[in-house]
Amino acid sequence: MEHVIPQWLIKMTGGLSRPCHLPNIAPNGQSVAFGAFKFPACEKCNSEFSVMEARIKPIVIKVLESQPLNATEISLLLDWFDKVRIGVWLGDIYMSRTVDDIDPHMHIASRTGLKDRMLIVERVDSSVPGRDKCINFCGPGSFQFRHLPSVLQMHINNYTFTSVSDYCLVARRVGFPYCDKMLRYDMEDVRLNTIQKGKNKIQTPVVRTYTPTRYQTVIYQPIYKYWNVVSPDLYNTQYVLNHSLDTQNGIGGIFYQKNASPTKYLDTKSTLNLTPPISNLDMYDMGLKYFDLHDYITQNTYINCCPDTEIHESIDKMNKYILECNRKNREYWLATQRAYRANQR
Repeated sequence: MEHVIPQWLIKMTGGLSRPCHLPNIAPNGQSVAFGAFKFPACEKCNSEFSVMEARIKPIVIKVLESQPLNATEISLLLDWFDKVRIGVWLGDIYMSRTVDDIDPHMHIASRTGLKDRMLIVERVDSSVPGRDKCINFCGPGSFQFRHLPSVLQMHINNYTFTSVSDYCLVARRVGFPYCDKMLRYDMEDVRLNTIQKGKNKIQTPVVRTYTPTRYQTVIYQPIYKYWNVVSPDLYNTQYVLNHSLDTQNGIGGIFYQKNASPTKYLDTKSTLNLTPPISNLDMYDMGLKYFDLHDYITQNTYINCCPDTEIHESIDKMNKYILECNRKNREYWLATQRAYRANQR
């Protein structure tokens, strides 16, 4: 069995037996302890995950202790958040015995480091009640997360991390070759559109609808491990070579924004402290970006190209339903925030 949240992190932020606050992760609304939030994994995957966890533990501790990271460490941190996001999705489905007829074909090993990614780092004062030691989430249990697990927000102690990953997310605006949107031919068949030549320049904002504040550190990384096989000439350029960590495996370099500055590239010889200034936002304020970014991905990543009229209409209806669920969950989130603030007076 694979623990979705590693035991070292659970112990570092509380106890293994404390309840995991995820909506609907068990039948009949039963609570589940963090130590029991796990799902089956083969021996090979368990071994690989153990190696990753051993490497990531000191990196997460560095972040929580406001120590700088180099580009390779940040890339591994992004891998780990990919693993956590897909692991929470699989664990959610496994523990809830969901009736949504979702086939969990996205396994952790095959989905880590596959697509462009973005990580938003925020911080509140550790004296805020409930934020000195905690693990919490925004997203899991919702219909939109179960059908499109591209965004996950995770609170670790007084830090908030928003992990975002999907095709076409950041490549274009950090100067890499890109395709405008992926082509969806049915619910499972997603194909690459024509890849365009990179602009060889960084544009801010990197995600057009999202402008970071001075209370956030935002990391961006283009991933092209399959795309450079399709169009190798577009990636064999000085710009891509100079802004990548591993060109052979299609791992782009680390780009970042801090203190609302223009987007910059992190040289492989440099380090970056991810710690942002302390924000006075509560977790409800921070959670709003989950809904905004999920809407962005739903509306901007795929083109419905299915030739079968019935399936085409079904895909359109599903996307509309996901957006509607996101809207309703956002309204519920805001209502909960109002009730929470009224309680604090």
